[in-house]
Amino acid sequence: MKRRQPVGQRVERAMQLPEGTLSGTAFMEIEGNSRAVITGCRGIQTYCEDCICLRTCGGTVSFYGRDMEMGCLSSDGATVTGCLQRIEFDTGGN
Repeated sequence: MKRRQPVGQRVERAMQLPEGTLSGTAFMEIEGNSRAVITGCRGIQTYCEDCICLRTCGGTVSFYGRDMEMGCLSSDGATVTGCLQRIEFDTGGN
């Protein structure tokens, strides 16, 4: 028997939306080593010149580098800019 996808995933595919837009998972788009756009952001955990750590629906994502800044923060997304050197994910043991 074929297993059906959740409704959110089917709508995302039909509307050609990025995966996770409706299903509650975080989605990240990285532009070179200078900019990252994250949807599914739940807030800021750490913010300093060399590290920005964001809470997402699946855990945390940390951006390390030089001259790190938040370019935009909205109710569900964020933009991180700077010289990105490392990205780490922590799913909280999941």
